[in-house]
Amino acid sequence: MPPEFTDVDEDSVHAQSIEEVAMLGITSGTSERMFSPSEPVTRAQMATFLARTWEAAGRECSTAAASAFFDDVAADSTHAAGIGCVAALEITRGTAAGTFSPSDTVTRAQMATFLARFHAALTDTT
Repeated sequence: MPPEFTDVDEDSVHAQSIEEVAMLGITSGTSERMFSPSEPVTRAQMATFLARTWEAAGRECSTAAASAFFDDVAADSTHAAGIGCVAALEITRGTAAGTFSPSDTVTRAQMATFLARFHAALTDTT
């Protein structure tokens, strides 16, 4: 059962989507009872969301370490596995050679690219 987020207004246009992504295990919020709906999303968080969505779709993530792709992702980072997964799927290529910039926020343009590449990877039948 997903957590009940105390900071999500049940009348919000986003409430059902937030509940669904929590139910799918794509996010657990920013703490036990908080989702923080107005907070920005980091590139590391976005990578984890995409990796968990990949797995929720019945796909298996690569076990490639994020450090195999990027020098600025610590091996013990909460998001290292997610970053490694989306890098192996070529959903992300980082912000520069060997750099992922995990603490930077995701721009709308980057989000569009991540989602388009995610969709292409998900629908690739080769």
